[in-house]
Amino acid sequence: IFQRSPLVSVVVLFLLRFDDPKRAKMGFASLPFLLLVVIVLQTVCDATWMESSVQFSVQSSPDDVFRLYSNLTEHPKWSPWLERIDVDNNTGVSQWTLFYLGLRYSWYAKNTVVEPPRMIQWESISGLPNKGKIEFIGDRLACNSSSPVCEDEGTLLKLTVSYNLPLAAAVVLRALGPV
Repeated sequence: IFQRSPLVSVVVLFLLRFDDPKRAKMGFASLPFLLLVVIVLQTVCDATWMESSVQFSVQSSPDDVFRLYSNLTEHPKWSPWLERIDVDNNTGVSQWTLFYLGLRYSWYAKNTVVEPPRMIQWESISGLPNKGKIEFIGDRLACNSSSPVCEDEGTLLKLTVSYNLPLAAAVVLRALGPV
């Protein structure tokens, strides 16, 4: 327990000094109380990685889909959770702001792998820890031959995003089901 959560260690060691009846002036120090404190602090302080994946096909070429997805500042127009994305064109660092369940989260990220028009991988560099990958796979079955939008092929998109969330938040999000 103590190796994973330094904050839990400090609080438990502080409370242990109250476990001596001569010094327990606050009246709450006992082994069951200390265990409860450890469990609560671990739930709030510990983090766990949660992964979400989705795949779907669109009737457009991988080149066109890659180009659209690569324009990060446009993402809030078609993603209901993203409030805004700002990109520093000099560094390639992007600031993401997400609004979900009445809470606002912000983080900075940078692409780690870009292989046009096949794949983009990214990782956060501060704020909400996250990483992910999107693949753009040519898919002739995704193309309805009678559609004027899709000339040769469609694109199968495979998106995987992982978030390192406090355990308490992860429990709530798992209970809510897929996002």
